[in-house]
Amino acid sequence: MRHLALYFRALLFWLVIGLGAVYQSGTALAQSIPPTSPCDVGADRTPSGWFKQVGSPDCSDQVKWGFGEFPWLNGPLPGLPTGDDTFTTMYGGSGHYEAISTNITGLVPGRKYEIPFFGITRGTDSRSYRNRCTGLVLKLGNRANQRFPTGSSAWEQKKLTFTAGAASERLLVSVYYGGSGNCVANFALGTSPIDVIKTAKLEGEGAGDTITFTMTVENTGVETLTGVAIDQDILERKDGTSLNLTTPPVWVSNSGSSAAGTLVPGERATFTATYKLVQEDIDAGGVTNQAVGIGISPTIGEVSAYSRSEAGKDQSPTVVDIARAPSISLTKTAEYEDANGNGELDAGDRIRFRFSVENDGNTRLRNITIEDRQGACGRSHVSLAGSGGKI
Repeated sequence: MRHLALYFRALLFWLVIGLGAVYQSGTALAQSIPPTSPCDVGADRTPSGWFKQVGSPDCSDQVKWGFGEFPWLNGPLPGLPTGDDTFTTMYGGSGHYEAISTNITGLVPGRKYEIPFFGITRGTDSRSYRNRCTGLVLKLGNRANQRFPTGSSAWEQKKLTFTAGAASERLLVSVYYGGSGNCVANFALGTSPIDVIKTAKLEGEGAGDTITFTMTVENTGVETLTGVAIDQDILERKDGTSLNLTTPPVWVSNSGSSAAGTLVPGERATFTATYKLVQEDIDAGGVTNQAVGIGISPTIGEVSAYSRSEAGKDQSPTVVDIARAPSISLTKTAEYEDANGNGELDAGDRIRFRFSVENDGNTRLRNITIEDRQGACGRSHVSLAGSGGKI
C-alpha cells in the first residue's frame, strides 16, 4: 500500500523550476512547460498537463506537507521569490521513487535550451521524516539522467541544459537519495517572479516601414529585483530566417518610482525596440519576435522569463502578420512607323507595340512572361529575361 509506505517518508526537498526564454543564438530556455504551482494542498494531486509515471504526487505548502500534514523542520519554509506558496510533492527511497512527466513543446530542433530551477531541502519535525533528500533527477527523452543535489539552508538555482532533438520532448522528474530510508521531493515548475509581455505596432506593410515592439517586464514576485533588462531578443522571418533588430531594446520607463533596472513587487518596466521591414519579410508573410526578460533576486540570483503576446496567454512569440497581396498590371501601347516616308499607310509600314508590366502588389513576382494574342498575326510570348523574370 502506497500510504503505508508513505508513513515512513523522511524529508522534504523543495525544488522550483522557472520558465525562461528561447534564444536566437547560444542558449535558450524551454517553453510551454505546464505549471505545477499553485496547487490545492492535499494528497494525490497530479498537476494539470502532467502524467503519473510511478506513484502519485501530493501538493504541499510552506507550513506542512500535503500528505500527513507534517510541519517542516525549523519551519515554515522560506517564502518563494515567485510569490507562490504551494508546490508538488513526490515520495522516494528504498529503491522506489515516484515520478511524473510532461511534454515540452515549441522547441526548435538543434537549438540549445536551458531549464533553470532553484531548490531547498528540508525535513519535517516528525521523527519519521527528519532526513533530507540528496536531490532531484531530471531526464529528457532517452537521454541519461541528470542529478541535481540541493542544500537545505537557502535557495539554490541550477540549470538543466539540452539541445532539442525534436519540436516536442518528454521531461521526467523524479528524486534520488544517497542514504537509507525514505525521502520526499517537492517542486514547482512553470513559475517565475518575472512576466514579460511583448506587443507590436506596424506603421505600414511595405519594405522600409517600421515595426515598433513594446515590452513590459513585471515583477510578479515578492522580492525587489535589480538588473532588470531585456537580455535576449529573438527576431525571425516567418520562413525561419534569423533577423537582427534595427534598434535594440532600450528602457523607457517604470510604472512606479524605482530607477531603471529596479522593480519592486508589482512594478513594471517598459522597453521598446524597432525593426525596419525588407521585401523578403513581405514575401514571407511577416515576422515573429520574442524577448527574454531577466532580473536579479536577492535570494536566488538571476531569474528570467520569455515573453507572451498578451496577458493570460502562454509564453510564445509575438507574430506580426503581413498580408501578401500579389498583383500585376499590363499596359500595351502602339506606335505607327511610316517605313517608306510617303505619308500614307501602306504595305511595309510598321506598328511597334510596347508592353509595360508593373508589379502593383506587395510581393516579389517571378517567372513573368507576356502572351500576346494578335488574332491573324498569331500568338507570341515575351519573357522578361533581362530581369530574370522578376519584378
